[in-house]
Amino acid sequence: MEVSGFGGISRATAILIAFALVAAFVFVSGIRAVAWISVIKDFLMLFAVFFIGIGLPYMYFGGIGEMFTALINAKPVHLILPGSTKTMGSPGMFPQFS
Repeated sequence: MEVSGFGGISRATAILIAFALVAAFVFVSGIRAVAWISVIKDFLMLFAVFFIGIGLPYMYFGGIGEMFTALINAKPVHLILPGSTKTMGSPGMFPQFS
């Protein structure tokens, strides 16, 4: 909130306002309404994932395979995994196992 409000509202004030809004919503509508809102949010997230992962490739490229074909033609380096180095790969991720 500090960044998006250009310093007009502090972090502590934003947290207190958010807490008050959530507490008031739960007090007025009950725990069951909060659970239903969570279910609705989950369905909206699933819709967004399917739309972005399946819908957009079909709209812009004609399919997922065609999207990867276009990617290979435009930037083939983006699909090459780097080899294992000291900073990349399993030795870099898990130095205690090296």
